[in-house]
Amino acid sequence: MNKYLDYNDILLIEKYSIEKCIDILLNVKNHKDTDYYKGKYKGFLYLKKLIIYIKNKKINLKHYNLYDILKTQKNNIRYTYYYNQSFLDGICAALYESMNFLSEMNQ
Repeated sequence: MNKYLDYNDILLIEKYSIEKCIDILLNVKNHKDTDYYKGKYKGFLYLKKLIIYIKNKKINLKHYNLYDILKTQKNNIRYTYYYNQSFLDGICAALYESMNFLSEMNQ
């Protein structure tokens, strides 16, 4: 479908990102690689901030426009040199999960 994101869709995406952030905060103690989960947290936090920006500015976006924004950010991060690659992998994983959520939501 090529419809614009309505307010309920935006709230659903925001709720998804908040739930993922909370889940990471509660379960990070059980894992050895904390940098990866810090990156995942930052990736979902980026989605939350992006959705808040879209809500405040009342920007009309379609599903694929938001998907393309996340895909561009994921590719920019993927090919960035950083001293801690595990952190970047976590950000990319979070953005990839968000992209999958958007594509499932569009169907």
